[in-house]
Parts: sequence; C-alpha cells; structure tokens
Amino acid sequence: MPELADVFADLEDPRAVNARLHSLHDILVSALGTMVCGGQTCADMELFGHAKREFLETLLPLPNGIPSHDTFSRALGMLDPAAFQSAAGGFLGFMGQFAQHGPGVVAVDGKTPYQVRGRLCGVLTTAPKVNRRCIR
Repeated sequence: MPELADVFADLEDPRAVNARLHSLHDILVSALGTMVCGGQTCADMELFGHAKREFLETLLPLPNGIPSHDTFSRALGMLDPAAFQSAAGGFLGFMGQFAQHGPGVVAVDGKTPYQVRGRLCGVLTTAPKVNRRCIR
C-alpha cells in the first residue's frame, strides 16, 4: 500500500520559504479530508482540524498544530489547479487502497456536472459532487 506521504510528494509548494509554518502536505490532507466529510470552506477545514485533531495526528506530524482558515486559503489559492487535480486523484487512489487494507470501507462516488464552476478558497475549479460513506 502506498504511503500517505507519497501522495503529494511531487506537488510543488508555491509559498515563500519563510511562509511555510505548516507543511503543504499537512494542509492538503486536512483540506481533502474535510471535503470528503462534507466540508466546503476554509473555515470548515480549520474546524475539522480541531474536531479531528487526535485522528489527524495519527496520520500527520502537525508540528505547529492545525492550520488556520487563512493559511488554508492562502496555500490553496496559490496552487497550480492542474497539478492539484492530479495530486487529488492520487489521494482518492490512496483512500481506495486504505479501504481495502484498513479497518473499514470508505465508499466515494463522484460526478462533475457539465460546465459547473465553483470557488474554493480562492481557487476557481470545477465543482465535483462527491457522495461518501464510511462503513465499519
């Protein structure tokens, strides 16, 4: 099974070196975890991080705690959308592997409506509809 750390290894961090209090990997895993659980905004990402901190700390180092909603917004807004889309596909692949070998099943079904566009933390992107279910 691939490691979670490998999922975003090839994604370039566009932030200035002195603006990297939180690793891009930690930000992206937290953000995508929030979205899979139904969150939609950067404020949701921060709330999810605080609510699920114990669980996230089993997956991520989080040496500086949970990123703020402003940190999520800045980091996600600077990403190259095509590179992020490719990496996000790798994350969903990792979740599929985790479901096969982990303690439970995470069912994810997604569709992208024709010509629907949305804004997530300043990033203009297609807005997929994702249905998810966790079965234990």
